[in-house]
Amino acid sequence: KGVQPTKKIVFSCRDKSVGVLLTDEEEADEEELENENVDPLFFDEGYTLAGATGFMVWAGTRILLESLTWPAEKGMDNPKLVHYQRLLSRKSTKVLELGAGVGVIGTCLAANGSQVLLTDLPTLVDNAIFPNLKRNRNEIHNDGVDPPDWLLPNGVPIGKGWASARALDWTQPVNEHLR
Repeated sequence: KGVQPTKKIVFSCRDKSVGVLLTDEEEADEEELENENVDPLFFDEGYTLAGATGFMVWAGTRILLESLTWPAEKGMDNPKLVHYQRLLSRKSTKVLELGAGVGVIGTCLAANGSQVLLTDLPTLVDNAIFPNLKRNRNEIHNDGVDPPDWLLPNGVPIGKGWASARALDWTQPVNEHLR
C-alpha cells in the first residue's frame, strides 16, 4: 500500500553483459569472444584500446550495485556498508564516477537518489553514457526542481536523483579538463 512501482532501468552496451544484468541472457562462448569484429569506433579521434573495455558491463558491477543499494535483512549488513547505503540514497549526496563505461553504476545510484557525475573517455560519454542517461530519463522529475548547478548544462533526472556526464581522458593533464 502506498508503494510506487519501480521504473525499469535500461542500458545498451556493445558487448554482452554475460548474465550480469539479465539472468536469461546467453553467455558469450569462447569462439564469440575470440572472433570479435573490429570496433566501429576504433578510428574515432581520441579513441584508445583502453576505451574498448568501457563498452561492456563487468561482472563486479552487479555485486557493487547490490552492496550499495540493496540492504540485506535487518542486522545482516556491515554497519559501515549500511552507512554508505543511507548516504547514497540522499538527494544531497554527490558522487563522481571515474571510468563509468556505459554508466550502469552511476545511473543506478542516481535512480536511488544521489547526484552523480559520470566520467570516461569522450567516445564513451558520447556513444554510451549520454544515450543511456537519455534512455532512463524521468519525464517529470519527482521534486519538480532544476538539476544541481554542478551537473549543468546536461543534468538528467533519473529516478529520485540526477546524473550528468563529462569527458575525462586520463592521458591528458587534469588541469586541461578543469573550467
